[in-house]
Amino acid sequence: MPRDSDSDTDISSRSGKVIVLREHQTAERVLDDLLSLDPTSIDFDQLLARSALLGSPILAAVVRRLDAFHPGSLDVLGRVIAVYPDSREAAHTLRRIANDRRNTDRRRMGAVMILEQALGVQPPDDFLSTLREPVHSATGLLMGAIDSNADNPAALHDYLRALVFQPLDLLYSVLNLLSQTPDDRTVDVLRLLAFQPDPDLQLGVIDALSNIGTPLAMRALSLLELTLPDEPARAVGRTLQKLRLSGVEIEPLQRPAPDCRAWLSALDGRGDRLLWLVAPGPNSERALLGLLLNDLSGVVDALGNTAADPAGLPRRVPVGTLHDVLTFAVGAHSFDTTLGETSSAYLEVPFNYALNLLRSAVALNWTTGTPLPVEYQLLNKIFWEYAGGIDESQTIFAPLDELAAQPSGESESDLLFDPIFDSWYLDGPAVEAVAREIATLDSGPPDEVNDESWRVLLPALIRLAHDEFGPILRSRYAARLWCMAEWLLIAGNTSGAALSAQSSRTLLKSPPEANLFVLRIVQKGILVALAGIGDHRHDIKSH
Repeated sequence: MPRDSDSDTDISSRSGKVIVLREHQTAERVLDDLLSLDPTSIDFDQLLARSALLGSPILAAVVRRLDAFHPGSLDVLGRVIAVYPDSREAAHTLRRIANDRRNTDRRRMGAVMILEQALGVQPPDDFLSTLREPVHSATGLLMGAIDSNADNPAALHDYLRALVFQPLDLLYSVLNLLSQTPDDRTVDVLRLLAFQPDPDLQLGVIDALSNIGTPLAMRALSLLELTLPDEPARAVGRTLQKLRLSGVEIEPLQRPAPDCRAWLSALDGRGDRLLWLVAPGPNSERALLGLLLNDLSGVVDALGNTAADPAGLPRRVPVGTLHDVLTFAVGAHSFDTTLGETSSAYLEVPFNYALNLLRSAVALNWTTGTPLPVEYQLLNKIFWEYAGGIDESQTIFAPLDELAAQPSGESESDLLFDPIFDSWYLDGPAVEAVAREIATLDSGPPDEVNDESWRVLLPALIRLAHDEFGPILRSRYAARLWCMAEWLLIAGNTSGAALSAQSSRTLLKSPPEANLFVLRIVQKGILVALAGIGDHRHDIKSH
C-alpha cells in the first residue's frame, strides 16, 4: 500500500508540473502573438483580454521580455500589465527587478518604463544615475522611441517626460551624444533640453541645432527664441541672423490659423488666471493646452494633449465673448476649468494677445527660477508656431491710456463690487488681528461693506492701509488693475476698463490711506476674516 501511495503522489506531482508547464507555454504564445499584432486591431484587444485571465504565468512571461528595450515591445508589455488583475503583485515584481543592480540596464529600464506607463509608479529621480551606463541607456531608449513614434508625437511624450527629471550631468552627457547624431530625429529631444534651467546647456542646444542645419532644426531655433531666457534668446537671434547672412532660408512663423483660439479668465486676488489655448497640431490633430499663470511666478501648472477631434470646444464666437464654463475632452483625456483654484468667466481673446501673456509669464519663470511645467515643455512648440505678428495685438489697447486720463464720475473703489473682483481683498496676520479686535466690540462687527458702523472703524482701516500697502504691494496691484483693464476692454466693458485703468494710475500716485480703492480692499479683507472667525466659533459650539 505505501508503494501505491508513493506512486500516486509521483503521478499527481508530474501531472501538476505538466499543467504548470502548459500554462506557461500558453502565456508565452499569447504574449508572442500580442507582440506580432497591430495594437489597434480587434484581435489585439481580444487577445489582451485573454491575457488577463492567465494569472501569474503571463506576469512571468512579461518579466522574461523586459530587456527587449524596443519602445513598441515595451508598450505591448505595459498594456498586458495594465490589465493584469493583481496590480500590487505586478508592481512588487517590477519594482524588485528595477531596484536589483545585478540586472542589466535594459532589464531595469524596461521594468521602470512599464511601472510608469501601466501603473503610474514614478521611478526615483536618480534612477538613471544608478545604471551601469546611464547615458547610453537613456539615449538608446530615447532614440528607439523616436524611431518607433515618428508619426505619433503623443506616444513619444512619455519617454521625454522621463528625461526632464534627470541630473544635470546626465543631461550634458545626453546632449553630447545627441550632438554626434546630427539629424532631425534629435530635434525634439534637443528642444526639451533647452528648457532645463542651465545657461550652458541651453547654449549647447543652440549650437547642436545650428549644426544640424535642417529646416526642422531652424524652425526649432525660431520657436526657442520666443521662450528662452534673455541671454540664450539673444544667442538664438545672433545664430539665426548669421545663418540668414550665409544664405540659409529661414521660414517666418505663421500667423494664427482660423482654428487658433484662446480663452482667458479674469485675474483673481492672488494674481492667478487661467489661459486655454487651442491650435492645429501635427497629423491633422488639434492641440489643447491649459495654463495656470501667476503674476509673480509665471506658468505654475499646465495640462494638455493632442487629438484629431477635441470634444467640448465652444462654438466659434467673436473675440470678447464670455464663456461661463469650459469643458474639454481631448482623446481619452477630459479637462475642465478647475486647474488651480481660479474660477470666473472665460473671455475669448485674440490668440496673439494670449501668446504675449504666455511669453511674459515664461519670462517670470526664468527670472524667479520657477520650473516650467512639463506639459508646457512638451507641447509649447505647437502654439508658438502661430506667433507671426505677435506684437500687433498690443495695438488694441491704445485706448486705455486715454481712458485712464479721463475723469470719471464713479468711485474707483466701486470696481470691487463687480463679481469678477470677489477674490480681491487684503489678507494676512495684521488683517486677522484687526478683525479679532472688531469682533469683540459691543456694537458687533459690520456685516456688509456699506454698513454705517465702518465710520467708527475708519482709523483701523487707515492704519492697515498705511502699514500693509507699501510700494511693492501698490505696484503689484497697479499692474493687476492694468491687466484687468485690458481684459474688460476686450470684453467690451469700456466703463469698467476705464475705471480699472484709472485705479491703476492713481494707486501709484496717492497715499494708500487716502486711496478709496485701497481702503475698500482692506475693508473686504476684514469682512472675510470676520466671517472666518464666525465660522470658527460656530464649529466650536457645534462640538
